[in-house]
Amino acid sequence: MKLFKKSYILIFPLLISVTPQWSSKGNCQEQQWISIGPEGGEVTSLVQAPSDSSIFYAAVWGNPVKFYKSEDSGNSWLEMGRLADAYFLAFAVDPVNSAIIYATNYGFIYKSENSGLTWEKITLPANLSASSIVINPANPNILYSGGQATTGGSIIYKSETAGESWSMIYYSSQNSWISSIAIDQTNPNILYAAGAEVKFDYTITGVILKTDNAGATWTPTGPEINRDFQHIIIDPSNPDFILFTTESYIFRSDNAGQDWQRNEGDACGNVLAIDPDDSNIIYAGYENEIYKSTDGGENWDTHATGLYGGACCQIIAENDFLILSNHAGVFKSTTGGTEWYTSNSGLVAGKATVVRVAQSSPSTAYIAIEGDGLYKKNDSSTKNNSAATPLWSRLTQFDVCDRIADIEIDKSNMDILYAYTGGT
Repeated sequence: MKLFKKSYILIFPLLISVTPQWSSKGNCQEQQWISIGPEGGEVTSLVQAPSDSSIFYAAVWGNPVKFYKSEDSGNSWLEMGRLADAYFLAFAVDPVNSAIIYATNYGFIYKSENSGLTWEKITLPANLSASSIVINPANPNILYSGGQATTGGSIIYKSETAGESWSMIYYSSQNSWISSIAIDQTNPNILYAAGAEVKFDYTITGVILKTDNAGATWTPTGPEINRDFQHIIIDPSNPDFILFTTESYIFRSDNAGQDWQRNEGDACGNVLAIDPDDSNIIYAGYENEIYKSTDGGENWDTHATGLYGGACCQIIAENDFLILSNHAGVFKSTTGGTEWYTSNSGLVAGKATVVRVAQSSPSTAYIAIEGDGLYKKNDSSTKNNSAATPLWSRLTQFDVCDRIADIEIDKSNMDILYAYTGGT
């Protein structure tokens, strides 16, 4: 257990709070709840609609999953619905109809035809724990999904019926998994799958598979290194240019996977993105850092101003902005990744671990939000006239990575706080 004392402000994870209001109903009183923030949440999945670049979808990890939609390039969000007993791992949006969405889950594929308001659950034959899903850009009825089978082997499924039925097109009996699938936008018969397998001596070796016949056959094409290959992407303007990332390195190929070169320096990441206007500009997201290359992935610089929330779950590059998701919500940058700001308006889905109100000042409250930080509320003003939404300030002076288990406010001086991390 770690005990901290901090004067005036301290910080840690993100959270959601609600305030009770009362309405009369006959002789009884009905309790109603209004969300008062703070905004944010553990956004583990973020995707952009191919047919409308202003539309984004985001899913917040939890049970139930909260699903959000933005129609203004991620500046504001509207909760579309919730889905119990589901943990969305990856998303894909129909390239023609932005209201059709697919989501992967442990053993299931979910499909929505109304922007996430309702979902149909499709059972996969081998209970695939699917970590990736892609759609054929020329034929939205064709989908591919990959991950790990319940038997422990890597597996890839294909659907030619818009997700209604699936057939297995690749399976490895080794202890292995598929982390990411990329499809060539100019020739959708070409796909790459990245993952890893555990050898008999328990070392992990990265695996990259390639097919040029829509999944009929797959051929290993990656470098042999002891790393888990996490995310693979294809340059949409030059399909011979491919990148994949590990927790330690970034690799690139200029000849469709025949040869690979490792980056110079310490750049690594969980996810990658290529600038749509200049494929020499590449971004890699890792923890609270964003790596950027301006020479096609050979050299990298790091940027992180304004970014917090831990591991980057997704990063998307648009013409004039970047957008990413992590455990604190959604962030945007309009400066090429050098500076970041939160973009969580309407997205209130954090997990509160503790709430404390100052006895001497009931309008002052502190909330610890898991994966984000500590917030202070001391302003009863509202953002609009319809809901009591007080303003919250994230307290950045006390920046720890552990879970805040409790907070105590000094009874004689509410500017003195105590907090301990760890525990349950």
